[in-house]
Amino acid sequence: TTDIYTLSLHDALPNWFFIFDGIMSIRKAHYSLREISQSDNFSEKKIISQGKRAYTNNNKMNTNDNLIKLLEKDGYLNKEVIIEAFKHIDRKDFVSEEFKSKAYENEALPIGNNQTISQPLVVAFMLELLDLQGGEKVLEIGTGSGWKTALMSYILTNKNKEINKTSTNISYSIVSIERIEDLYKIAKKNISKYDKEIQDTVKLILGDASIGYKESAPYDKIIAAAEAEEVPQAWLEQLKIG
Repeated sequence: TTDIYTLSLHDALPNWFFIFDGIMSIRKAHYSLREISQSDNFSEKKIISQGKRAYTNNNKMNTNDNLIKLLEKDGYLNKEVIIEAFKHIDRKDFVSEEFKSKAYENEALPIGNNQTISQPLVVAFMLELLDLQGGEKVLEIGTGSGWKTALMSYILTNKNKEINKTSTNISYSIVSIERIEDLYKIAKKNISKYDKEIQDTVKLILGDASIGYKESAPYDKIIAAAEAEEVPQAWLEQLKIG
């Protein structure tokens, strides 16, 4: 099961935020935690109560188009640029050989080292909430197989073209940290299947994501495919205000 929350500081800093894929409990009083199901921007059907499955799909998805149509129909995919990202960044390229026949099914799949590639609806939901507009720099916690990383790269590459802007004076818009070396190598290989433009938008780091990546801070947004008991102080310090 998966619980998804948005996390923000108090109303004085409404634009400081994190997006999590995982179960989180925040004990510190200066954090404000709310379930996405309470968000004005999303309908109640789109999120999960703890211990319950977010979505059950009995239909086998055998093509990427069918998966995308399902996610659109059920309201998880809405923004055109995210739909286009799903079309161009094929989940099958990020699934291990033994599970390629299930690549378009709406479920998490093993990628080794007791990790999974996230359920498509969860990824779609997180990207809709992340709401990349172009020009941002994003810190991703947990690269995994690189699918979400590549999707974000596609979105930012296209959004940056629209506004003729790069995130900073450096070439990449996404810093993605993976702690497991095997997955770091797999993600690097998977992303290399795509255009240089997609590759160049991403900086992959092998290391401890709990300390963030100070060298490229500050970040406009942080997205985490991980569980945590509390938000690491380093992430707060590396977020941009505003």
